[in-house]
Amino acid sequence: MRRLPSEPVYLMNKRIRREGYKWINRRAKLAVIEICIIAVTLVVLFFSSNPFINNFKYRTNGISCEFQCPDFDYGNAIYFESSGENVLIDSGNGNHGEELCEYLNVKNIGNIDYLFIAETDEDYLKTLDMLIDSVNVETIVLSLTDNDSEQDSFEDYIATIPCNSRYAIKGMSFRIGKSTFDIIDPESMLFKVSFGENEFLVYNVVNEISGSVSDFDADILMINDGSAIEVIDEKSNENLRTDLNGDIIIKSNEVDIKIECEKQ
Repeated sequence: MRRLPSEPVYLMNKRIRREGYKWINRRAKLAVIEICIIAVTLVVLFFSSNPFINNFKYRTNGISCEFQCPDFDYGNAIYFESSGENVLIDSGNGNHGEELCEYLNVKNIGNIDYLFIAETDEDYLKTLDMLIDSVNVETIVLSLTDNDSEQDSFEDYIATIPCNSRYAIKGMSFRIGKSTFDIIDPESMLFKVSFGENEFLVYNVVNEISGSVSDFDADILMINDGSAIEVIDEKSNENLRTDLNGDIIIKSNEVDIKIECEKQ
């Protein structure tokens, strides 16, 4: 650094030291910024790749949907919740209506926005009476049957209860909270349920579907004899049944799913 005209040597030295300090401070600040950028990058990489952190991310995501498959010793009843809206898929058998109502009461579920019914025989009417007396059912979605007499008696019954009713039609779509229910087969109440990146297949009897269904994250099916509900985790290829594993709960945060059962 050159000496300015008429500048004393001691002032020049002082100016040199001051400029040097400024340069050092600038370099120190840049170094701190570079260290912060590197640290943030490492933290992001750690959070995105660590399984434990991903699980933590799942738990802290406020948006979720949840299937509950209760073990009633009779499989035809699946409860679904998404963003405060509730669905009941089938209502069990008349011999187990009290169990279903007690289950909903214990879970503090007092309102059902949609009740999807695939069966219309007298046993289901018994459960419907108990259910409607126990909780508020907004809308019942019915499947059409080939039995005209059974269909007529069921329609007469529906006309006497304080619920809206609709017939299921192939391709019909329902928005439940932040999830979408698409009816694939109205006779058996076969659904595709979409929530974010996750898709679930829900169907009433095993033989309604043939071929691969691996495009779904999980399949939820009611065993043919009505004895249990089976859940298939397509990613792990793990099968769970309510009669063997107790209550089964499937949770989704729009990206990941978690399947829990009462008897691990």
